[in-house]
Amino acid sequence: MFPRRPRRGSGVSLRDLALFAECSEREARRIAGIGSEVEIEAGRVLTFAGQPGSQFFVIVSGTASVWREGVRLDVLRAGSFFGELALLDRDPCSATVIADTDMRLLVMSRREFLSPYFLTPSVLEHMLKELSRRLRRADMGWVPSRPSKLERAPVAQNS
Repeated sequence: MFPRRPRRGSGVSLRDLALFAECSEREARRIAGIGSEVEIEAGRVLTFAGQPGSQFFVIVSGTASVWREGVRLDVLRAGSFFGELALLDRDPCSATVIADTDMRLLVMSRREFLSPYFLTPSVLEHMLKELSRRLRRADMGWVPSRPSKLERAPVAQNS
């Protein structure tokens, strides 16, 4: 659990982040009042694979790496989010996330994450699209930074 403190002006509008880009001004103001802004130093472990997860994270600035069984799966940047799976299904975290750089994060508890003020239709749509991209990448063997347009395998023709 990270120490919680009121959001301070970070100079970054939530609507500048992909997750919130389609939110109305009113929705963005409500979301800004839900979470807490946290500053994290490089090297800090944010989630541990196999451990319970109790928070949702949106990267405001900085980068973090996603690890599982000693393999780096991805690098997350500003606008990326993580921690949602453990909050949704209450299973342990599926990966370890470590801050590569100093970071600024928007952090939410399970209750805040599940709030209808946070899970607006536009936020839900963006999250579902990103989760589907992650699933497709996992199906392909998790190729980092691959474009979202996928090549289609040839379909066998019956002769």
